[in-house]
Amino acid sequence: EFAQPILNDIRNRQPNFEDDFSDLNGLYNRWNYITGKVTFTDGVMRLSIPTNNDGSDAGGSLMATDFVLEFEFTPRTASDGSVAIADFRWGEDEGYVFDFSLYDTWWGMLAIPTIEEYRTIAEGWSEVAGLNRTTSVIVIAKGNRFAFYANGKPLLYAEDNAYGSDWVGLSIWSPNGPAEVDFDNVKFWDLNNLLP
Repeated sequence: EFAQPILNDIRNRQPNFEDDFSDLNGLYNRWNYITGKVTFTDGVMRLSIPTNNDGSDAGGSLMATDFVLEFEFTPRTASDGSVAIADFRWGEDEGYVFDFSLYDTWWGMLAIPTIEEYRTIAEGWSEVAGLNRTTSVIVIAKGNRFAFYANGKPLLYAEDNAYGSDWVGLSIWSPNGPAEVDFDNVKFWDLNNLLP
């Protein structure tokens, strides 16, 4: 198995980056790349899209090609097409995204060669995400292999080798109306630079 040995190894190690958003007010410098409406309030990082056809992103301290990313998200508002996203191996306008629909039960891993295009690597349906329901997510990337977990259960295993950059971030996208998502309990392990 690909994912379980990696998860077993990191459980005894300190994350390279960890944030539960419990001790801040306003913009926090560890999330130094912000686009759209991002606020740090009530012990969460809240990403909002007030109208439509827009995105909201946060990143800056999550940098690695091979990694484990763990986080929780709770949708507060959603419209048709709204998604919570883990961006990874992102470079100049290209990379991978793992999307959870906030409006229905769809999820998918996409390769984004340009801002206007995408290629579906895998997709499916799951009841794990929903309005005002907290979903825990684990993303594992190592070499050309990827695994995704939702609420502790395996959701997807995939292989692809299109992108190799090191940017990792969290975002939301909503093409048809407003959306608001709270992110919390972010942990990040760089598999090529693990801490004791």
